[in-house]
Amino acid sequence: MAHDLDVSLSVWASIFSRLATMMFISAAVILYAVLLGAADRKTRPTGVLLFAILLTIGSIYKLWGFLNFDYYRFMFQPLPDQMIIMRYCGSVALRLAGLVIATGVLLLNDLFRKLFIALCVLTLCFIYWKHPLFVFENISRHTEQLFFHKEVAGPLTYPLHCWITLIFNCTVDIVFCGSALYYFTRPKVKEHFH
Repeated sequence: MAHDLDVSLSVWASIFSRLATMMFISAAVILYAVLLGAADRKTRPTGVLLFAILLTIGSIYKLWGFLNFDYYRFMFQPLPDQMIIMRYCGSVALRLAGLVIATGVLLLNDLFRKLFIALCVLTLCFIYWKHPLFVFENISRHTEQLFFHKEVAGPLTYPLHCWITLIFNCTVDIVFCGSALYYFTRPKVKEHFH
């Protein structure tokens, strides 16, 4: 009974710490965007600000999660170690590129607008590589082991959980990238970039 309470409390503590981290990152990014706008006195469309802020927040949040390489290795464990390391380096590089691209978009630089479009196309083309089902199965297996206090070697007790999280993550990426592609290719938005 005490172990169940400890697990429950640790799950809630994890959720609240992630929420607090996201709120802190969001506030810092919004402050950065506002100060940048005040410094160069350019008018930025609301959509440009919104997409740049969301890209920055997402990139920082993912980079924060990449600090624990052992967990990353666990999520991609069926892959060979060399492939996991290559994928990890690529993921970190893409998140760093996201930060640079978001800053360039905030500065209204047309090259970075085009790079953002390319990043969105790349994400949509390789969405399964970004979110393979086996990663969500590994996470579900780990979660079930925490709650049922036993090794889950066979089928998952709740196999729908991994499908729901996969669909959710893919939907977020598809909606974000699809909206960005539509928005940043509009002629009126292009006019703001030099």
